[in-house]
Amino acid sequence: MDYKKTVEDAKARGLGYLSDEDWKLCKSTEQFTIEMKASKNLSCNMLRMRITADAPLRLCQETITLIPGSRRGEWDPDVREIKLLENVDDQTFLFYVHTNSIGKGVISPREFVDVGRVEESEDQVLVYGCSVDHPAIASDEKYVRGVNGCWMHRITRKDGSTQVESIIESDMKGWIPSAMLNSTLPAVFGQAINNWMEFLKKEQKS
Repeated sequence: MDYKKTVEDAKARGLGYLSDEDWKLCKSTEQFTIEMKASKNLSCNMLRMRITADAPLRLCQETITLIPGSRRGEWDPDVREIKLLENVDDQTFLFYVHTNSIGKGVISPREFVDVGRVEESEDQVLVYGCSVDHPAIASDEKYVRGVNGCWMHRITRKDGSTQVESIIESDMKGWIPSAMLNSTLPAVFGQAINNWMEFLKKEQKS
């Protein structure tokens, strides 16, 4: 598999989703919005999140991304394991994610095998990827293997704060009724954002 081309294709899709219209607003606060719409590529709905965080860009990058070396597991109880499989180049990598059960058990533990890439500039970080096959990781019968069509975080320094724009296009697989999943995910991600912001506050006080 050409992992570099695969991740570049994911980047193009993610940037397109960030600028798309016709999203349905699911949840809104002063600090974040969560929107949803149907994926054209997978049997799932996609989420778009926009967050304004009162924290430095690099701290946001280290703690919001779900990639090897991130600090996501320090605040997110849904994350069980993030494991680096292979470095493709100095920006691109293959990795494995285990989750715990999510949404009070509505979604059982999942596993994902993804390719990811990080692009950094002074005032913006772009982190993106998608699911791939990897010969070193056979599916574990204990877990349902989900498929990420595309995920992306665009993290930008803006007016003394940090703006995070995220796309999640994830087919959880399994036998979860779509209506249940659609009602659960916005609440799950809304709670995750609140947990993350509390973590950011504590980190900046320490």
